[in-house]
Amino acid sequence: MENELEDVAFDWPITDLAIYRKNNLYVLHKDKDLNNSNKYITRYVNTAWNSNLFKPWIQYKIVGNEFSWANLWFNDFTIDTTFLSWSPKQSEVYQLRRDRWIDTINARKINIQWGNVFEDKYSDQTKIITSINTKYVYFFDPKNQTFTVYKTSPQKTNDKFLFSYNLIYIMRFKFDLLWNNLIDASVPEKSWNKPYLYLLSEKWIIQIDLAEFIKKYEEK
Repeated sequence: MENELEDVAFDWPITDLAIYRKNNLYVLHKDKDLNNSNKYITRYVNTAWNSNLFKPWIQYKIVGNEFSWANLWFNDFTIDTTFLSWSPKQSEVYQLRRDRWIDTINARKINIQWGNVFEDKYSDQTKIITSINTKYVYFFDPKNQTFTVYKTSPQKTNDKFLFSYNLIYIMRFKFDLLWNNLIDASVPEKSWNKPYLYLLSEKWIIQIDLAEFIKKYEEK
C-alpha cells in the first residue's frame, strides 16, 4: 500500500516551502500582520522520522537593527544551511541565518557587484538557486526570461564567510524562445562541482552544460 501524506494546515498564507534534511519543512509566509512582526518563516518537523506528518515547531523572528525588516515581501527562498531570498519590494537579495536563540534569525542584504556590465533590474518573479556545496548563486527571472550566474566572494563554501560574502557577476543568459517561454529553472545539488542547468519551458525541457559556460567567462 502506498503511503499517503497527511494534510498540513497553515495558519497564514504561504508563498513557498522547502524540505531540508528530510525531517524539516520550512514555510515562507506572506502575511501583513505576521511580516510586520518581522516573522517570515515557520519550521515544521517530522518528529516521528518515519511518518508523513509534519507538525508546527518554530516560528522565526528576524532580529537586528540595520533597518525595519517588516514587509520585505519575499516570494520564495532557497536553503544552503542559510535562507536566500529576493525581495522585489526592495530590489535586494537577503540572507537569513538561524540565530543561537531557538526562535530568532539574523538577516542581511547581500551586496551585488556588477563589474563593467549594466546593472539590470529583476522582476517580482525572480527565483534564487544555490546549494550547500557550490560557490555559485543563480538568479532565474521568468518574466524577463533571464538566467544570471554569480560567484561568491569570499567563497561561501568556507564556513568563515558563509554570512559575509558578496556576489560577483559572471554571466547571463537572455532567452528569446518566441511562443515557448521558460517557466522554471533548476541546477541540481548533485552537480555542484560541474553544474548543469535544466530549464522548463511551455513545450520542452532544456539541458545546458553550465560549467562550460562559467569556465569560459571566468577565463576572460
